[in-house]
Amino acid sequence: MVKVHERIGTRLHDWLLAQPVFVVATAPGEGGHVNASPKGMAGTFAILDETTVAYLDYTGSGAETIAHLRDNGRITLMFMAFEGPPTIVRLQGTGRVVMHDEPEFADLRLLFSKPREIGQRSIVVVTCDRIADSCGYSVPLMDYVGDRDLLDRSQERRHLLARRAEAEKRAAAARAELVEAGAEGFTARLSEPALRELQRVLTRAVADLGPALSPGASGTVTLDGVRCTVARAPGTSTSVPTHAGALRVRDLTLTVEPAP
Repeated sequence: MVKVHERIGTRLHDWLLAQPVFVVATAPGEGGHVNASPKGMAGTFAILDETTVAYLDYTGSGAETIAHLRDNGRITLMFMAFEGPPTIVRLQGTGRVVMHDEPEFADLRLLFSKPREIGQRSIVVVTCDRIADSCGYSVPLMDYVGDRDLLDRSQERRHLLARRAEAEKRAAAARAELVEAGAEGFTARLSEPALRELQRVLTRAVADLGPALSPGASGTVTLDGVRCTVARAPGTSTSVPTHAGALRVRDLTLTVEPAP
């Protein structure tokens, strides 16, 4: 038998927060399909007041819920008891999407205990106009083992790969600037990334070649697409001839150019 509640009371409040999974249902205004999306992960559901709830949304395999809410706002959250007395609760109402880059997101985020921020996409806030429970006699009894960590690990790995790709992009740009500056005899002012790249290349080139070079000798090594030639000044002279693309450091001269 269905019982409709005017608000989320204390008993229902505690029961909702104790459930490890719920289902979000939305549909487009015209045509299309009804979308039902199961949600889990502890700390991603919150009750804002007696008629308002919210859940923390992470990037997944689709974004139909967001599209449907922007279309018409209709939404249902369904909770089921897999242990204890059989119960189904439906929270039906109007939802709105607060994206991660909107000002309101930061304040709402404090309501959720889930620590991971990588991959968080939005917070869906639902104003309930119907709160109803019904029997769940056909819902099976099941033991809750724990949350899956696959989404956490997948998004952390994706974030790491994106950071590496961005770092490599910046390093490539710095190397290109370094080579161009070398061709002009290092007369142009280098940007901070190029200066850091120059320091890194210089340190590695000198470490690899410098100790083995006798006075007047030179050696070449290719480092990450940059060809580096290190020459040691002859004898004890502190004078090193100036030539295009050369940088003097103590008694060593570094020349950089694109790797062939």
